[in-house]
This record gives sequence, C-alpha cells and structure tokens, in this order.
Amino acid sequence: MTTRHDDPFDFWDLLHQIFDTFDEMFNEETDSLKIDNPGNEQEEEQEEWFVDIFEEPNQIEVAVSLPCVQKEAVDLFAISSNELEIKVNLKSQRIKLPKDVDIDSATAHFNNGILDIIIPLVD
Repeated sequence: MTTRHDDPFDFWDLLHQIFDTFDEMFNEETDSLKIDNPGNEQEEEQEEWFVDIFEEPNQIEVAVSLPCVQKEAVDLFAISSNELEIKVNLKSQRIKLPKDVDIDSATAHFNNGILDIIIPLVD
C-alpha cells in the first residue's frame, strides 16, 4: 500500500482510501462470485412492488409503485370484492383490501410509474 498524507479535506486522498477499502473487501476470494448468477433471478421475481392503501370515508385508494414499467404492460384484475391482482408481463401481485368495494365503479390512472386506483366502498 502506498503512503499518502491524511488531509481529511483532500478529495484525492479520500478517493484513494475508498479504492483501497474496496480492494481489501473484494479480494481474490470474492472475485469468483458472480453478481448475475441464475439463483438470484428467482429472488427478483418474488420481490413485491411497493403498495400504499389509503382508506377514506367513501372510497379506498391504492397506489402502486411500478418503476420502469410502461402503461401498456400493466393489467389489473378484480379477484373478489376485496382483492385485486396486478400483472406486469410475467409478474403478478395480489392486493387484499381492508373492506369490500364496488369494483365496477373503480378508476385507475398510471403516471410516472405510479398506478393509482380509486375504488368506492360498497354501501
């Protein structure tokens, strides 16, 4: 390892320290590990989307974060009066709602990777 001055405000010194730390962390033992190994694909498929459910007096709003997804790739299905299913290509996720809703009166909007679903509650 080379000797450097230890000025905490020297950007280049800090950068070299970071590189040295990475060199120590990723030595020859870990060089053989692959980041894109096939075993990780299954974990990615099981990963769920971020879902927020807002219960209001007359309706339920569901907001789903679908980053890097085009509107045309999204399909939305009613499984029951209190459960939805979202499908994007081969991946799907079911969302259980806290109350029964009037699924026939639901509206959905997709903008900037956020699927916003508004569903009136059953009277």
